[in-house]
Amino acid sequence: MRHHICLDIRGTSDHTPLLSELPTPDFELTKYKCYIKLDTPAYTSWVKDVSEVLAMLGDTPPPGSPEEIDEVVKAMSMVFSKAWDTHANFVDVTCNSKKWWNGSCTKVLAMYQSSRLQEDWAEFCRTTHAAKRSFFDQQIQDILEKKARPWDLASWVKQCQLLSYEAISFGGQPCNDVDSLWGALNRTYNAANGRPVDLSILDAIPSLPVREWKPFSMLELTQALQACSSTSAPGPDHVTWGMLKTLAANLCITSLFLGLVEACIQLGHWLAHFKESLLVIIPKLGKPSYSTPKLFHPIVLLNTLGKLVEKMLSCHM
Repeated sequence: MRHHICLDIRGTSDHTPLLSELPTPDFELTKYKCYIKLDTPAYTSWVKDVSEVLAMLGDTPPPGSPEEIDEVVKAMSMVFSKAWDTHANFVDVTCNSKKWWNGSCTKVLAMYQSSRLQEDWAEFCRTTHAAKRSFFDQQIQDILEKKARPWDLASWVKQCQLLSYEAISFGGQPCNDVDSLWGALNRTYNAANGRPVDLSILDAIPSLPVREWKPFSMLELTQALQACSSTSAPGPDHVTWGMLKTLAANLCITSLFLGLVEACIQLGHWLAHFKESLLVIIPKLGKPSYSTPKLFHPIVLLNTLGKLVEKMLSCHM
């Protein structure tokens, strides 16, 4: 940090401005976000394209080896990825981004920016007002019908806003770059990594008789999907529970899923696709300060298809 006294711009005041130069590290800020909004034509087209291709894969015989399982899942992953790249929208994320903003607002705003007419400005105001009303009316309806918790509409139950100038510290040192921040989070949440595990406590548990494995049924798959929330965050493949529920309505796709799950169990092969995840770190609510890593909670977002297999296996056992 460097300081400089600006004597030449003091003027008639008896105070002299002090100029400070703060060096900042180089960093890249992600400005654009890729997403597909629910209940839109893009989402419908995305699900339709995936359904058509997966229905054709459902006519193939079930995989009989770990290599064939990997090939089937790789083909499914490419279907999801290709359809996502085709129908996903790129939005410019700014400090003024609003959830209620839609395509009509963008169109009317561009019209006013090109004409600068008062009539177009009035039309822009009417369009944004209608978009806000429609969005928040739908939010209120969803909260009252689906969550049945009217207190979610109050401002005092919203997420705590973090202070923009508060830095995370670890070991008495501030984390001013990505490497130091990652090291602090890694040493905090992986403190038990590498410690020996004593498995002798399992010897006291009596062994039960071996039973014959019963294949998964279509009812087990549909029941596992019904218990899942359609609004939960997806994993790296962008597939949500709502999309899997829509795909499961097709018998060919359901047969493909069941054959894949049964092959994984019979061959004892757990796919690498099921292990892919996104780590999201969120703040714990109700804390007066967020200056240490322990005040944050890491969550892992796995690919939804892998979580479906785990739910079916847990209920089956």
